[in-house]
Amino acid sequence: MSEQVTIRNLNADTAARYAFSPKYSVSSHLQGSSGVLAKLIIFSVSLGVLPLGSYFLSLKYLWNGKFEAHFFRNYVVHRSLLCTENSTFAAITAVVAANIVLVAYIISAVLEDKQNSVAQKQQAESKKNK
Repeated sequence: MSEQVTIRNLNADTAARYAFSPKYSVSSHLQGSSGVLAKLIIFSVSLGVLPLGSYFLSLKYLWNGKFEAHFFRNYVVHRSLLCTENSTFAAITAVVAANIVLVAYIISAVLEDKQNSVAQKQQAESKKNK
């Protein structure tokens, strides 16, 4: 029975010691994760909003009217081959916007990974020197 009481007291002392220690706080671990979470939320929202916005904005302002290939006027070509609906070009604009967001997320993840590896190497070197 005394062993259990001793272990309970030891656990309580350890918990009390590290509960308010800034070195071992949970918030220090969450600070690194909050930046990653914020980045994920920003890129997720932009992946939904940017393609839809670029589709409707380009449909209204950039591709208003039909795109006609005027250089085929002298040739006998069916009219449907000469005209392409503006929604097709607006969809292509939305796909390009989505790909830009994805590439930007990949680049930011690679840069963050490089920064983390450099920071870990510096910490390892500082521990070696001590």
